[in-house]
Amino acid sequence: MLGAFFVSLAAAASNATSNVLQRGAHIDALSENNQPFSLKFLAGVIRRPRWLLGIITMIASFILQAFGLAMSSLVVVQPLIVLELPFALLGAGLFLKEELTSREWIGATLMFCGVLVFVIMLDPSPGNPLGSVGTRVGAISMVVTLLIIAALYVVSLRFGSRIKTALLGLAAGVGFGLTAVVIKDMTARIGAHGFFSIFSSWQVYIMALFGILSVYLFQYALASGRLMYAQPGVTLADPFIAIIWGLLVYNENIRGGIYILFALIGVTMTAAGVFILSRSPALKAS
Repeated sequence: MLGAFFVSLAAAASNATSNVLQRGAHIDALSENNQPFSLKFLAGVIRRPRWLLGIITMIASFILQAFGLAMSSLVVVQPLIVLELPFALLGAGLFLKEELTSREWIGATLMFCGVLVFVIMLDPSPGNPLGSVGTRVGAISMVVTLLIIAALYVVSLRFGSRIKTALLGLAAGVGFGLTAVVIKDMTARIGAHGFFSIFSSWQVYIMALFGILSVYLFQYALASGRLMYAQPGVTLADPFIAIIWGLLVYNENIRGGIYILFALIGVTMTAAGVFILSRSPALKAS
């Protein structure tokens, strides 16, 4: 599990780096054009080296996450991935010269400690992911998850900016969690049948579809309101959905009894850290 721990942290740091680099490119482009959704603005963003480097680090994060899921369980990897939020804020402080206060350090510490407590207390072990998505339980779980995404999307259209952004962020987080689930199935398939087996499986195309859907929902959330309203749902829903799938569909094993109580304390610490960091001035300015 130790290898998966460090690989997952590297994935979180890589994705955070991508967010910081792309945000820097957007800031540079905004200084030249006051219309952030115009074609001229988009052209100004994608030609910047920082944006291109951000895309490369995002792909690196995806690959690292896949390696982490190949080595360990969803219950281990996905909670560690949420640490991209404190990594991103720390990166903003270092590279974008955003001022970091005691709020950021307290929130980041709560998230790091909460995730560690959760993973250590549950001590999860991998289940049997190969082909689980295609089972009856997996199919039902996928339909239910997609219905949750659809319901959050439809309900969000009935509200104003803040609630709409929060619900869309939540829908995006559920989508990202479902994407991780399919990645786990794919890594198991590669281990059993070799790398090229993924091109003959429907999972790779479902993964691409869910990934695109999740990115669309997150971009829609950002277009509807501030990042501080979208971020909590994205950060918390992603691991929650993946963990539920890991336990119910992939039959991953965790410790019970008093360890569940301590794990819930870890979840509470992590959630508190997310809400503290989501109200950071660095996000309010986004």
